[in-house]
Amino acid sequence: MDTYLNNLNRWNISYRCEVVASQAHINDVHLVEKAVFPEQMQDSLSDLKAFFSNEEAHGLILRRGNKPVGVLKGLHLGLDNTNSELLNGEELIHKHDVTFYMDSVGILEGVRSTYVLDFLMHEMAIDMRRFDYQYVTAHARVKGGLSRLYQRRYKAKVLASYDDWGGFGETFDYILVDLKNIPVQNAYRHLIYQYIRRLFALVT
Repeated sequence: MDTYLNNLNRWNISYRCEVVASQAHINDVHLVEKAVFPEQMQDSLSDLKAFFSNEEAHGLILRRGNKPVGVLKGLHLGLDNTNSELLNGEELIHKHDVTFYMDSVGILEGVRSTYVLDFLMHEMAIDMRRFDYQYVTAHARVKGGLSRLYQRRYKAKVLASYDDWGGFGETFDYILVDLKNIPVQNAYRHLIYQYIRRLFALVT
């Protein structure tokens, strides 16, 4: 955990996150998804607009300088994203009100690394705690090792595996992450780093 926070504290200030709050942000989400995901996994612009019109939806754009290079979006846990067997299973039955489902997590290949994912997950965890969430879930791709990375890095539990989830022709694990396993900077330090990143964005 100390190494994790040290990596965040040393993080290149050219990276920052913005909350998805406008059509321009939605356009950026669309650009990142097109660059990162196979065509069948990409959302259309109209689908993204409908997604973010849901009051329970939340998303982050990861930028390097002013260029969008990553995205994390999701919404409250429910039947729209998680089947009833899992919702009523022992791991989730008492966590419905405090669990956020990560619908999409993607980072451009040229900047993709465990440190970049750490930063994106850190910013997400800060927002989730502010909204009183305690857990996050996701259908994580096994191909490329994303599910394994969540398990190793954030102690994710695999609650189920699907050989062809969503008809995408790939195996996905349904994972549960306790936000306690994603340590965050203290509020004072986080504000300082946010301010430095905003200044850097203004002068580049």
